[in-house]
Amino acid sequence: MRTTFWYWYPRFIVFLFLFTMGISLVLVHFPKVKLDKIKQRIFKIGGYALIISLVTYFAFPGSWIYFGTLHCIAVSTVLAIPFIKRPKLSLLLSILILVCWFAGVRFPLNIYTHNSMDYIPLYPWLSIVLFGIFAAHKKWHTVAFADIKFFRILSKNALVIYLLHQPLLFGFCYLLKLI
Repeated sequence: MRTTFWYWYPRFIVFLFLFTMGISLVLVHFPKVKLDKIKQRIFKIGGYALIISLVTYFAFPGSWIYFGTLHCIAVSTVLAIPFIKRPKLSLLLSILILVCWFAGVRFPLNIYTHNSMDYIPLYPWLSIVLFGIFAAHKKWHTVAFADIKFFRILSKNALVIYLLHQPLLFGFCYLLKLI
């Protein structure tokens, strides 16, 4: 039971990140894509992804992060731009990617074992971003918890929370080990 939980828990978190990323792309860039904001986003997230790669390369050379969550978000942003105004096509491609994935279709980079602490390949994860784009057009983000202030605060600070959670968790575990 523990193994099943710890297998699915991080995948659920990545799903939430990428799904809400797709929604946010529509909220910010519909009906007009703002290229300056896209550029800013790519440099900011891509820069943090590069820093994470460099730090983990030196700290954990056997399992460094070379294409993790932030890398996937940066590249997915670029790939998702053409779909921001095309929710039906976005849904169709999302379903197609997932059907291929679950049918066992793999690309060469997905065949190999990855020792990275955080490997989030575009295939199949781009499908979740595309599904988020579809969901935004259907206004799914307006139901349930969307109007609760706590969730607005979390969403506006998601990058900071993401960047801080690993060092805090590693530090906490290190302190527990010392005790």
